Amino acid sequence: EPHASVYCTAECPGRFGETLICGEDISSGYPPDSPDGVTCVIYENSGSMTCSWDTGTLTYVDTKYVLHVKSLETEEEQQYLTSSCINISTDSLQGGKEYLVWVRAVNALGTGESKHLQIHLDDIVIPSAPIISRAENIDTPVPKTVIHWNSQARIERVSCEMRHKAGTDQTWNVKKFDTNLTYVQQSEFYLEPNTKYAFQVRCREAGRRFWQPWSLPFFHKTPEIVSQVTLKSFQHDSQNAGLLIASISKGRPTPVDGRQDIGLLSGMVTCAVTLSILALVGMFNRSLRTG
Repeated sequence: EPHASVYCTAECPGRFGETLICGEDISSGYPPDSPDGVTCVIYENSGSMTCSWDTGTLTYVDTKYVLHVKSLETEEEQQYLTSSCINISTDSLQGGKEYLVWVRAVNALGTGESKHLQIHLDDIVIPSAPIISRAENIDTPVPKTVIHWNSQARIERVSCEMRHKAGTDQTWNVKKFDTNLTYVQQSEFYLEPNTKYAFQVRCREAGRRFWQPWSLPFFHKTPEIVSQVTLKSFQHDSQNAGLLIASISKGRPTPVDGRQDIGLLSGMVTCAVTLSILALVGMFNRSLRTG
C-alpha cells in the first residue's frame, strides 16, 4: 500500500479498552524510472516551446522532474522544475537555434535521467491547425464529394493527410498529398450514397518530423442517387409493350371501345351493300344481253 500507519497500544489496569502509546505514518513507493520519449515542439504562433515525456511507473511518492536545456552554441544551460510537461517561452532561449534537451527525475528513493535529445528550433515548428469548413456534392456522371478546408498557417510548403470513414466503420481511409497553404484547399472523394462520413485533416512542414493533431471531426452525409437505369428500362419496356400491342392488333383486331365497334360494324354493312349492288348490276346487265 502506498500509505499506511503503524501504531502501538497497551491494556492498562483500571482502564477500559486499549490505550494508544505511539504511532507512525508510512509512505511507500518506487524510485523514478528514467523519463522516456522526450519531445519538444513549437506550435506556430504560440511563442513557446512545449516539452513532454513519459514518466514511466507511478512512484506513489512526491517526485520532481527537472528539464535541462543546453545551448550547443553558447554552452549555456537552463533548468526548469516541473511535474510532467512544460511550456518555455521562445524569447527565453537566447542561445541560438540548436539545443540539447533532457529530463532528470528525483524523489526520496532515487533518481532517473532520460536520453539527451538534440533539437533545432526551426525543425520542431508545427503549422497552425487546419479547419474543415464545408462539403460540396458534385453531380457528375460519377458523383463526388469535395471537402473544403483552410489553415491560418504562414508556412507555405506542407505535407498533409486527410482521413475519412463511414459512421459505422472502425478503420480510417487516409489520403496523402503535398500542398501550399497560401491557397484555398479542397480534396475530392468518391463515396457511397446516402452514407454519413467523418473527415479529419492534419499537416506538417514539408520534410519535418512532427504532425499537427488531427482537426476536429467534420461530419457529412452523402445524398441519395435516383437511378437512371430504372427509368430507361421502364421506357424500353413501355416501347416493347407498345410494339407488342401493335403487332397483336395487326394480326387480330381488338376492339378498344364502343366507337371502334360502331365503325367496324358500319364498314361491314357498307361493304355488304356495295357487293349486293354490284351483284344486282351484273345480273341486270346479263338479263339485257340475253334479251
